[in-house]
Amino acid sequence: MAVHSEGNDEFQLLPPTAFETFSVVGDANKQLFEVKSEIEMLKKENKKLRQQQKVQINDSKFVSPTSGVSPNTNFFQQSYLENLLTRQASEVFELKQQICQLTTDHRLAVKLAEEQKHSEIKELMEQQHITTEAFKHKHYIQIKEMENEYEQNNQEKDMLILNLKTELKEKNNLFENQIRVLNCDTDVHIRSQGETIHILRQQLETAGVEIKQQNEQLKNAKDSFAVEILQKDEEICSKSREIKNLNQQIQQLKTYIGDTENVPRSIEILETDKEVLQSRLKILTKEKEHLQSSNDLLKIQLTSINEILILQEAELSQYKAKYHDNEQDEILLIKKWREKLFSVMVQHKSAIIRQENDIVKWKEKVSNIQNKLNLSENQLQIFNHSLSNKQAELDITINENKSFDCGHAGAPPLVEQISPRNYS
Repeated sequence: MAVHSEGNDEFQLLPPTAFETFSVVGDANKQLFEVKSEIEMLKKENKKLRQQQKVQINDSKFVSPTSGVSPNTNFFQQSYLENLLTRQASEVFELKQQICQLTTDHRLAVKLAEEQKHSEIKELMEQQHITTEAFKHKHYIQIKEMENEYEQNNQEKDMLILNLKTELKEKNNLFENQIRVLNCDTDVHIRSQGETIHILRQQLETAGVEIKQQNEQLKNAKDSFAVEILQKDEEICSKSREIKNLNQQIQQLKTYIGDTENVPRSIEILETDKEVLQSRLKILTKEKEHLQSSNDLLKIQLTSINEILILQEAELSQYKAKYHDNEQDEILLIKKWREKLFSVMVQHKSAIIRQENDIVKWKEKVSNIQNKLNLSENQLQIFNHSLSNKQAELDITINENKSFDCGHAGAPPLVEQISPRNYS
């Protein structure tokens, strides 16, 4: 490379070794590339220097004598340049030799590297082959062991599956027998429950029939009692009319003194009627007590039936919790049974309410009849007292009028005619 200074026309040529920056130690390809690039640069520099030298020589030929340069100076410059060129040519030759040496070294290094790589690759392939063979052998043994273990596991699984199948078959047979027994038990239980429900329905029906009969008996007793009350009212009215007739007869007897044998007879008739009424009242009270006791018995029977139904329903609920095969039928049956039971209980409750109302009404009527009977008894006692007074008055009048028996011989037949007509 030449360095040109502007002050003078000298060129300082540096040797090619000054630009040697590559290292032999690095990569062979990299060194070769750097050497080739350096040679190209040196060739270009030499070419430029030669051109500049030619230009300077041509310029020196046309230098005027008046210039300040001597011929010795030109000679020294020319010799210097020739020495420089020879030295550069020797350096170029050395560089070429180095390049040849480097290329041979590079080729040898490449060949050695290739041989080393081939040997390494061969070793790696052999090692890989050995490892693969060892791996294959090892895994072949493992695969054999796994196959043996797999076959053994398959045999064990087959034996286990066979045992499980036999056990499952036995359990299935056992479960089928249990289900068959349970079905028989459920059928028997359902049949027994149906029979109990049928019996309870019959009991409910009989209880309903008995309640209807009791209601009819109560109604008949009420009607008969009402008829008897009407009869007693009519008898009381008739007795009151008879008492009035007796008063009229007494008045007539006051005017027409006669035979008084029929007056005690009417009192006896009233007393017998009173006894008959009292006996009838006792009979009615006994019938009332009998109906009350039968009603209490029916209530007890109904409560017992309700308790039995509650127990049966609890058993059915327990049975339904155990067996859910015929759940819908059982629910429908229990629903219908509850509806029927509810309707029967409503009828029974309404019958009890009607019976209680009828009993209250009968008690009121009996109390009214008792009051009327007491009033009639009081009136009868009053009539008895009045009759006794009248009897005393009649005795007095009879005693006073004994002296007039002969004169009043036609009066007794008149009394006899009046008395039978009034008592008839």
